[in-house]
Amino acid sequence: YSLFLLFPSGLVGVVLSTNLIELYLFVEIALVPAFLMIDLFGYSDRHRIALMYFVWNHLGAALFLVGVVLAFSGNGSFQISDLGRISGTSVAFWACLLILVGWLIKMAVFGFHVWIRYAHGNTPTAIAPIIATIVGLGNYVLVRLFAEPHAPLRDTFTVFSLPLAVWAIVTMIYGALLTFSQDDIKLLYACSTISQTAYSLLGIATLTSLGVSGGIFYFLSHTLGKCILFLTAGAIFVQTGTRNMKEMGGLARKMPLTAVLCILGSMILTAIPPLSGFQAEWILFTGIFSYGFQSTLCLFLAVMGVLATFLSLVYTFWPAVRIFFGQLPQPMEKVKEAKLSMTIPLIIIASISLIIGLYPELFTRFLNSVL
Repeated sequence: YSLFLLFPSGLVGVVLSTNLIELYLFVEIALVPAFLMIDLFGYSDRHRIALMYFVWNHLGAALFLVGVVLAFSGNGSFQISDLGRISGTSVAFWACLLILVGWLIKMAVFGFHVWIRYAHGNTPTAIAPIIATIVGLGNYVLVRLFAEPHAPLRDTFTVFSLPLAVWAIVTMIYGALLTFSQDDIKLLYACSTISQTAYSLLGIATLTSLGVSGGIFYFLSHTLGKCILFLTAGAIFVQTGTRNMKEMGGLARKMPLTAVLCILGSMILTAIPPLSGFQAEWILFTGIFSYGFQSTLCLFLAVMGVLATFLSLVYTFWPAVRIFFGQLPQPMEKVKEAKLSMTIPLIIIASISLIIGLYPELFTRFLNSVL
């Protein structure tokens, strides 16, 4: 439990940091408990997987730190507000590049995604939402340093806007195709994280007000939906003893509440109203298409982003159909509904998503105040 408490402490520190060194230290504080929980409570190959997780994430953090030191060499200050002094210089370009690549590694985008599948697949379900949150944390940092209207390095970051948008589209499509090849329910949701984190990244890459705010909104909504799906997968594993979807089917008759929660989580991720995912994607793609009208290539990227949402619709509901509908296998006849201790927290999360979906201004008014 102390490790669980250390993780949100790191997240709060990241949000409150005004200094780049503080930001780096709190990012590492958020990394350490996830590493220790994988190593201590993971499955048979937990030590190797924990080391892989640590190396990849620390590599990203190290590049971020090098970029921070390079920025310091140009302006003599670690304050985030002072980064604007080097804007437009070669130092700013290389610092921006190093910081960006460092966070893309931690976000498991295409090319840097190899670690996330193993990290999710070999850890207890309770740790999975923590890993997913760390992956999405990069969206907040990129917005704060580069993408919000008053971000200190926004002018320098415009050079990376189009390449980052292309990278995001490739990640969205690759992550979706990778998801289709999974039969392990946890690995399926892990691979879907690769694709869905890139939605926020695409919005940030547009540098439009709606694209950036929609990207952050989508990050929040994705976190809610993915928590429901990962914890639903854990409940299914506890009740059935397997994560292989080939061995499942017809479980809605045995676990009706779990089935409803799984479908609600899928609805959040696929932007079906009235849940929060719909409002998030509406704002996000409004910003993406306003960016798309700038050129033919940008419009093509916006259209490809919409096509990727149809892939997400398939790979998100496909496991729910395989698990909860169809013929019930003989070994599953004695399966019972998950305990209330497993389902009540998921009902609360789904309720939060519903409230945000019905009253998005509860969240967007805070975004609008800065974006």
